[in-house]
Amino acid sequence: MSFADEVRARLPEGLHLPDAFATTFDWLEAQGFATAHDRPMDDPFRQRSLLIYPPQMRFDPTASHVAFYFEPGPPLHAPSPEVMDRIATLAVISGDGGTMSIWRDDAGTQHVVVFNHGIPYVLTADPLIALQFLAIGYLEPGALTDARRSPAEGALADGADALPPPHAFRAFLTKTFGMRIPARASDLGLHIPSDTAPDPI
Repeated sequence: MSFADEVRARLPEGLHLPDAFATTFDWLEAQGFATAHDRPMDDPFRQRSLLIYPPQMRFDPTASHVAFYFEPGPPLHAPSPEVMDRIATLAVISGDGGTMSIWRDDAGTQHVVVFNHGIPYVLTADPLIALQFLAIGYLEPGALTDARRSPAEGALADGADALPPPHAFRAFLTKTFGMRIPARASDLGLHIPSDTAPDPI
C-alpha cells in the first residue's frame, strides 16, 4: 500500500486524511523522499517517514525539520480513549518532537493542530494552508513563536546560517494546487498563540 493508504487504514473512524495531504504524500513517495528509522515499533509502518527535502539532506542542520509520519493519538503520555479517537499525528515539525496533527472538534470539524513542547493550538482548518506553512521553510515550524517573522529573519536573529527552502516541495505545491508560498506564516493569516492563551483544542 502507498504511504497515504497506510495512514488511512490506521486513522480512527472519526478522522479522515485530507485529500491535499494524500496527494502530497503520493508525490513525496514518488520522488523517493522516504526514509526509515531503526527504532523498534509494534507497527513497522510507524518507522517510515516522508521528507520535504531529498533524503541526502535528512541530517542537514540548515534544512527545515519536517517529516511526515503516523502516530495514533497526540504526542502525550497515556492519552484517554476519547482523545485517541479524535487526534492523529501526521508529522514531526521540530527537533524536540513538536508535531502536526489532525483533530476533530466537538462539532465534528477537522482541524490541523500543532503541539509545541506538548502545548497544542489550532493552526488552521484548511489543509492547503497547513502545507503552505510547512513550505515556507522555517527551521522548526513546530517551535515558531512569531508568525510575522520570516525564516531568514529568524535565522539572522539566532545567528544561524540562511535556510535552504524546500524548492522541489514548493514547486510541487504551486503546480498542483496553484498555491503561492509566502515569505512568512502571518501572510497566510496564521497566528501563534501564547502558551497561556485559550485555544479550542
